[in-house]
Amino acid sequence: MSDISKSEKILDALQQFLEERSIQHISVSDIAAKAGIGKGSTYYYYPSKDAIVDALIKRSYEKPLQTAKTLSAKSDISSFTRMAMLFQACQNSSAIFLKQKHNTSASAQDLALLHQKYLNYLISELK
Repeated sequence: MSDISKSEKILDALQQFLEERSIQHISVSDIAAKAGIGKGSTYYYYPSKDAIVDALIKRSYEKPLQTAKTLSAKSDISSFTRMAMLFQACQNSSAIFLKQKHNTSASAQDLALLHQKYLNYLISELK
């Protein structure tokens, strides 16, 4: 099994768990078992559960972020219009991500954490 597929399996496992239970009730052991790999292997790819969550956010927002970067580079549109389009694209992608993947059991606390991580990632990538 390649490194990429193991890493993706870890992210897929976390994503599935987020549909079933709260982040606080998901352990690295749970993620490893669902991914079909050893807990130690999980730490080879990600140093912590928080790092796995960050990687899932990054993977989930890769396409919308690229759209936002493309919008920000359009010099034929006014700065104000570009900024409005960029914010709208980011807001739409966040709403879709949270609705599609975490609507069954996510608490307000989980949704706030995921949204905060998304905003941190977005700001770091667009600055």
